[in-house]
Amino acid sequence: MRFLYISSGDVFTRHELGFVATLSMLGNVDVVDIEREASGVERRLIGSDNGVWDVMFYYIPCKNVLQLTRCKLLFEKIIDFEKHDAVFATPRLSAFLAEFLSKSGQPINTQVMKH
Repeated sequence: MRFLYISSGDVFTRHELGFVATLSMLGNVDVVDIEREASGVERRLIGSDNGVWDVMFYYIPCKNVLQLTRCKLLFEKIIDFEKHDAVFATPRLSAFLAEFLSKSGQPINTQVMKH
C-alpha cells in the first residue's frame, strides 16, 4: 500500500512520527510538511520499537488558506495525489489542502490527536 501524510508543521512530534512509523510497517509513506519556509525534498530514517524505515519528506511552503491554489500547484509538481491508497492529514490547513487536491472524491482521514 502507498500512504500520503500531509502535516501542518507538526510531523516531527513524537506522536506524529510514531504514526508515520506505523504506516511504514504497512507500506510506503510520503510525508508532506506544508509549514516550511522553503520547498525541498529529503529522505529521512524514521524509527520505532519495531524497526527503522526510509521515508520521503516533501516541504511545501503554505502559510494560510489564501495560498491554497499556489500550494496545490507546487504539490502537484512533486506528488501524484491519486497514486496513494490512503491520505491522512492533520487538522487545520493540511486538511483543507488535502480536500482541495482530492479530485476523485477520495476520502481524507483527518488525524486528531488528544493529549
